[in-house]
Amino acid sequence: MNTKNFIIGGIAGGIINFLGGWVFYGMLFSNQFPEGENMNMLFIFLGCMTFGFLLSYIFNKWAQIGTLNGGLMAGAILGLILGLWGNFFSTINGCRT
Repeated sequence: MNTKNFIIGGIAGGIINFLGGWVFYGMLFSNQFPEGENMNMLFIFLGCMTFGFLLSYIFNKWAQIGTLNGGLMAGAILGLILGLWGNFFSTINGCRT
């Protein structure tokens, strides 16, 4: 595993995850995801960075993805699948009365 690619990929993935979440949940869908009272941006950022390093580890160690294009494609596919997964579960929780 290339340590330099792991670190750069983890930092870039975490920052993109954080900014993407801000665009989607903070701007585009702010009506459906109201701002919580106990939102701590530090913990949200650290969670995004952890997720970025998880994907970077998977891409570098197991999938052997070493190019920018390969990483973008795999990230888009995993992001779509994980986004659907999370939205299906939040839909279930929203249906409770």
